[in-house]
Amino acid sequence: MKTPNIELPELSQSESPAYLNLNDGFRALDAIVQLTVESRSLSTPPTVEQGARYIVAAGPTGAWIGHARHVAYKTASGWDFRTPRKGWVAFVTDEEEDDVHAALRYPA
Repeated sequence: MKTPNIELPELSQSESPAYLNLNDGFRALDAIVQLTVESRSLSTPPTVEQGARYIVAAGPTGAWIGHARHVAYKTASGWDFRTPRKGWVAFVTDEEEDDVHAALRYPA
């Protein structure tokens, strides 16, 4: 099995006793490396496939509550969130533009 975005290999349980930690690390890398988000204007989580990424808009609802301005990454079991750091670059698909540290462009 591979991660959905940058195709890092995931290990099976029989390959390593530390497979859970390695797979968590692979998923974290897959969430933020070569960052392309579908949108930064949604505050309600959409129904999407694993691997989809969004920048959560202000006033989030549902599974996104408490994660405004975070990168939301759809996993097999729900959503994972990453806080953007200075210098991160994301391509925002629905706007067709690159944005440096895109999440901070929202008003506070």
